[in-house]
Amino acid sequence: MKFNNTVVLINKRHIIDKITAKLKSPPVSYRDYLDGIQVNWVVNGKSYMWRSNNNSDCVEVYVGNDNIYYLYIDEI
Repeated sequence: MKFNNTVVLINKRHIIDKITAKLKSPPVSYRDYLDGIQVNWVVNGKSYMWRSNNNSDCVEVYVGNDNIYYLYIDEI
């Protein structure tokens, strides 16, 4: 999948960098999502997803078996 939304990436870079620093791991993917972007990280068997569109101060955490929860970035 080609990533096109570099303007949003540049404008939201500070949030992505904050999440990356808290997780101590670089993103594994960047994707276009609606009119924004989606960024994913994988750390210690958990998948973290942040989207610039909705609740950009939260990340979705997936730990398997359809177990999904949300954290504020400051809670990571």
